[in-house]
Amino acid sequence: MTNHITTAATLENLRKLFAQFGLPEVIVSDNGAKFTSAEFTDFCAKNGIEHIRTPPYHPQSNGQAERFVDTFKRSLIKMKAEEGVKGALQTFLFHYRSTPCSAIEKKSPAELFLGRRLRLTLDLIRPTTRQQRRRNEKMEQQFNRHHGARKREFSIGNEVLVKDHYANRWIPATVRRRLGNVVYQVETKHGMWYQHANQIQQRTTGNRLNATGMSSSLFNTFALDDPALPVPAEVGKLLKDQEQPEHTQQQDPHLEIRLRRSSRMRRRPLRLDIDPKQKSYR
Repeated sequence: MTNHITTAATLENLRKLFAQFGLPEVIVSDNGAKFTSAEFTDFCAKNGIEHIRTPPYHPQSNGQAERFVDTFKRSLIKMKAEEGVKGALQTFLFHYRSTPCSAIEKKSPAELFLGRRLRLTLDLIRPTTRQQRRRNEKMEQQFNRHHGARKREFSIGNEVLVKDHYANRWIPATVRRRLGNVVYQVETKHGMWYQHANQIQQRTTGNRLNATGMSSSLFNTFALDDPALPVPAEVGKLLKDQEQPEHTQQQDPHLEIRLRRSSRMRRRPLRLDIDPKQKSYR
């Protein structure tokens, strides 16, 4: 809606419409001053738009537009007392555009334009069953193998580590709630945080929280032991004894050393070959 009907205001609104829906081939209007001005005529000529003006004092020549104006005015008068002018305008447009019309194969203007039905408040009284999205398991497995992705799941009450991006370190947290498949609500010393499963690490008793948190994150991600952790005395003594051989044998310098070769069959990895013309991969 606009409070001015000048040529400049009219062209400004037309430019907004054309930016969304493209340039029309024909514009039909009355003989108002804003439509007969040289600026409007030049605008239509530059954009390749044919401008047709109806005969004076003959509104039937543009009956479709006049019919809409009449319907709009009567509806606005009835609704503006409850919702105001702006609210009534949006409510009217919503129902007008979603109402089926017999002149266009019993479809609504919005359905013809968008290619789908608009969801209305009337749909709330009809029970609907949501169709489960079918996932292409083979494509998902191929992606996970190629990128080394693995599924992460946490239970309520698990002790975990989450990244504090402000302090650039990992801090302890406790899983309090699961939101969806990969989003969790965790409790930290700073309060409740929402974290993706990729932003959470398992926490064990032996984890050390250093300044950067990089070491603990890497060792936890690849399931490796942290070499910086202290080794118990019994384990250290056992390793020391294993390193010292009981008998020292002098090797013959002329003895041929045979290298151990793997006997497994080597197969080339299966990689995804992108084909834009193919709709799915099996």
